[in-house]
Formats: sequence, C-alpha cells, structure tokens
Amino acid sequence: MTERITLGLVPAPGLCEQVARRLADELPGLLEERVDPSVTWEVQLRTDPLTGSDLEAPDLLPHCEDRQEREGWDMALFLTDLPILRSKRIVVATESQAKGVGGVSLPALGACRLHRRARNAVLQLVREIAEPGREAAPEAGQAGRRKPRRRARRRPRLFFGPLSQLLAPIRRHAQIAREEADIGGNVEYTTPKRRGLPRLLAGMVLNNSPRNLFLSFRGALAAAAATGAYAVFFTSVHQVSVSLGETKLLALMAVSLASLTGWTIVAHHLWEAGRYKRSSRGLTVLYNTVTVLTMSTAAFLFYLTLFVLLLAGAWLFVPENVFRAAIQNVIKGYPLSWPDYLTLAWLASSLATIGGALGSGLEDEENVRQAAFGYRQRIRTGSEST
Repeated sequence: MTERITLGLVPAPGLCEQVARRLADELPGLLEERVDPSVTWEVQLRTDPLTGSDLEAPDLLPHCEDRQEREGWDMALFLTDLPILRSKRIVVATESQAKGVGGVSLPALGACRLHRRARNAVLQLVREIAEPGREAAPEAGQAGRRKPRRRARRRPRLFFGPLSQLLAPIRRHAQIAREEADIGGNVEYTTPKRRGLPRLLAGMVLNNSPRNLFLSFRGALAAAAATGAYAVFFTSVHQVSVSLGETKLLALMAVSLASLTGWTIVAHHLWEAGRYKRSSRGLTVLYNTVTVLTMSTAAFLFYLTLFVLLLAGAWLFVPENVFRAAIQNVIKGYPLSWPDYLTLAWLASSLATIGGALGSGLEDEENVRQAAFGYRQRIRTGSEST
C-alpha cells in the first residue's frame, strides 16, 4: 500500500491565501516529482490569521505546530505577510525539522514572480523536513538512490534566480535550541538586511495592494478629472503649458504627487508613531516607509489615469486653431505640434491632482485603511478584529 504524507498549508488571509490556493493545486504533483515519488502527497489548506505577537515572528512556528497537531498533519507550513527581522538579517523562511513545521515570509520574496518564488521556497522546506541530513555523504547502502534530489539539496537557493541571488543572496543558517521549551534545531534562510531591504519593501507594498487603494479614490478621481477638464479649456493654461519647460513641469508633478500622498496619509491617520518600545522602533520606520511607498504608488496610478483622460479630452475637444491662437497671443509665430497636447495634459494633470489631494480627505477613512493595508497590517494597527 502506498504511503500517504499530508502537508498542511496555513496562510494568513489576503495575498498569502491567494498564493496558497494556487500552490495547493500544484504541490501534490511537484512533491511527488521533486521530493519522493514513492509516496502519495496530500495538501490541505487552512486559512488562519496566525494570531500572536506582531513583533515576535518566531511565535508563528509554535502556532503552526499546534495547528499541525489539531489537524493530524505530517507536516505544516505557514505563509505569512509579516516581515521577520533578525538584527542585520531578513528571514525569508524558517523551519523546525524535528517538529515537521516551517514557514515562509512572503514579503521577503519581493514583488516579482511571487508565486514561483513561494512555490520554490515551499518545495525547499518540505525537502528539508522530509530528508533531514541529506547533505551528508550517502552510506554504502544508499549509493543507488537518485541523484537529482541530492543535487537539489546541495542547492538551497531555489527561491530566486542567479541575478537576484547576486543582488541579495540567501544563506542557510542552522540554529541550536537554547532551552528544552524552544522549538529546537531550527533552520533559517536569511538575506542581509541592507541588500534585501528593497526586495522586502517591494513585497510589503505588493501585499498592501496599491491598486485597491487607487480604486478606493473613485470620488477624488472624479473631482480631479472635472477640475482637469475645466483647466484644459483655459487659454491661460494653454499658454503656461508651453512656457514652463520640462524641468518645471516635472517639479510641479512631484509637488502634486507629494501633496496627494502626504494629505491622504495625514487625513486618514495612516502614519504610525510611538506604537512600539525603543528596541522595536525600526519596525515603525519600516511600516511607515511601506505606507509612503504604497500611497506613492497609488498616487502615481491616480496621476497616470488623469493624464490619459485629460490627454484624450484635450486631443478631441480643444481645436488646433484655438490652441494655436491662445499660444500665439503670447509667443508670436509659435509652431504648434502634437507634443504640445502632451504638455497641456501634463500641466492639467498636476493641477487636478492637487485638487484631488483635497478631495481624498473626504473619502471614508475605514475604506481607505482597508484598501491601504494588507490583512496583517490592519490587524496590527487595530483596524480589523481577529
């Protein structure tokens, strides 16, 4: 009779759950192919908010072990949207071979090819748990075993491709239990904090989903579009658009984006201050940085949408002879061309975005916080109950 091994996936709600559901469909075949074809693999998924300290991420391993025991799984892996920090290192994945549990911090995998990286990380952890000590040379009676599995075990860098490994390499660290109560014999895959921070920030921003935040600004976008459309038909705006130059237009765009970003953060109380003890203030800085990046990305989407709408409106409804006459009242003999419509839409978008910044303060605060933060960060800031 074929042996059956049950692997439990315990993702946090949100992006982690989406990734886990895709993995649950793929893993049985992949585990049979890459880990052990002599057994039947069953993957079960249980979504769990992974309650516990939002600072002490190692608490997730005992929580995962408890879930493993309750469900009767052979192995259990959690997928969390928490960043896990160790002094000067960022933890990408962790496991306890003795307990048969482990987990992956999805933000540490970055924002590119997340599903593929998460799949590789899970396969690596399962291989570690299923074949402890596999790095050692095979005994005499094991010489005939397949080499592919051993070769994969000697390359625990399945998480990323060669270029990503070069930029921020992942290293495997074995830990020794300090107390009997510790989960004991843990293994961690970490990357240097300085080199891995951009990847971590990108992953946390992806988890926050700037697209959802942008979609929550429907009212502000409508008001900004109306303001921009009004500006497009002003002859003074026509004249200024061809007079400012690219440098000043870029500066005005930066001011408008900063206005929308800053005002939304302040108006909806997205900034954190003094939540944590002194030893954990780095997390406050980290989360505030992610909030600014998330809001900045949403603001850029807001601006880009406005630009496209206003460019189309200017091209369709501002006659060329009217546009030329308005400009030539200031600059005699100005040769109007199609790039001038781009600069007109550019200026109008910046002016409209500043108006949209004021309108964003009128959006419902709860809706903005739901859109701006991923599930774990909403739990952490107290805007959603477990």
